[in-house]
Amino acid sequence: IVMLVIIPLICLITSVFYGIRNGFNFWYILIVAIMFVPSIFIFYNSSAWVYVVGYAVIALLGNLIALPLGKR
Repeated sequence: IVMLVIIPLICLITSVFYGIRNGFNFWYILIVAIMFVPSIFIFYNSSAWVYVVGYAVIALLGNLIALPLGKR
């Protein structure tokens, strides 16, 4: 439940808040994906590599949701 619901929800919420505050930022999405990589080696096994792409997509969606809500 944590890996499939809670962490992606936290990623989405923080991406929306970041997008509202700073606008769309490709580097944020890339950093979210890169920062998940060390946790694969520490907490998960090699099958968790797919989550790197998943969290990048969630961060992208969060930034896109915040696009109309952000400051102009």
